[in-house]
Amino acid sequence: KQWYQRRVRGLPNLSTMPEFSLHPSTWTCLVTGANRGLGFEFIRQCVEATHTSGGSALYICCCRSPSTATELKQLISDNENDKIMFKVLQLDVTNTNYCAGYISPPFS
Repeated sequence: KQWYQRRVRGLPNLSTMPEFSLHPSTWTCLVTGANRGLGFEFIRQCVEATHTSGGSALYICCCRSPSTATELKQLISDNENDKIMFKVLQLDVTNTNYCAGYISPPFS
């Protein structure tokens, strides 16, 4: 546990973010590489399906550099409303400090 606490100090933990307290029927989708390629296309198609079904969803879009994710920003700006929400997080899956920072201690 001490190793875990040293490795993730200062990184966000999803369970402590208030915007993740959603209605129980809202489904959550976390996608890595959401700014381009397969990750972006997956998010795009899921958003389209959410519109079609009339459901609600939270998309957690992870990418190495959110500031340069122009297509993702456009998708969010075109689709965010009271039923479709987005959270963009910086995540480099090749960096264990980033990955460990998003996991609650029971799962580490």
